[in-house]
Amino acid sequence: MNLKPISLPLSFVVYPNPVSKGENPTLKISDFKAEKEVIVVVINMLGQELYSKVLITDYTGNSVTAIDLENRLPAGTYLIIGTSLNQIYKKYLIIN
Repeated sequence: MNLKPISLPLSFVVYPNPVSKGENPTLKISDFKAEKEVIVVVINMLGQELYSKVLITDYTGNSVTAIDLENRLPAGTYLIIGTSLNQIYKKYLIIN
């Protein structure tokens, strides 16, 4: 019998979205593998990396963290990318 590991669906949510300038959005990762690294990167529409952080999911496979943008991003649209275990997850973030 050939058993394959079950892949859990990852929930990758950014809120609030849109966010007002000066506020920090929150990233919630859930239903992922326990105690795994997730690299989070924020890029602008020109492809420039503006923020990056490595998160570790807890023993339940969840993580919630504020994305501390330090008021340095102007109003606009940004792409938040999470990568882990050879998977890529993307969400757009709008700053008003």
